[in-house]
Amino acid sequence: MSNVAVSWTGGKDSSLALHEAEASGCRINCLVTFAPRNERFLAHPVAFMKLQAQALSLTHHVIEVKEPFERNYENAILSLKEERGIDALVTGDIGEVAGQSPEWMVDRGARCGVDVLGPCGTGTDLNFWMNCYHSDSKHFSRALRGLGSRRNGLEWNYLTAHSNVSVN
Repeated sequence: MSNVAVSWTGGKDSSLALHEAEASGCRINCLVTFAPRNERFLAHPVAFMKLQAQALSLTHHVIEVKEPFERNYENAILSLKEERGIDALVTGDIGEVAGQSPEWMVDRGARCGVDVLGPCGTGTDLNFWMNCYHSDSKHFSRALRGLGSRRNGLEWNYLTAHSNVSVN
């Protein structure tokens, strides 16, 4: 069983990554958001992510990253390894990270001795992952797709099913 940090944006990609990690028997150590200081980035508001973490009874770390990104991401991953004892980073990334391909995170983790698991990491079926982005996918029930939820999102269904904190 791996001791993992989940790269957290607060959206369906990281929610699914968390779910898959739990289902695979990983021990979820914490959620981590790698965030630039003054730039907008593709994630939900940090305040919302903090509520999600609280609802999931997990700690949430926001780690500032800046140029040079390669070194700063590696330092952040090493910090998680040393301070939290993680041996893997779970991510839902299927798009760019710091302007690079998703495989870039796999390389950052490898340089730190930390496995990166997810669509572009090891042991994940990218076709399955991509189906999650299509609400008409025949692979998911109406409830899992979030069509019955007024929030209309997998992350809301997951939060509702796994929390005792109201996010209404």
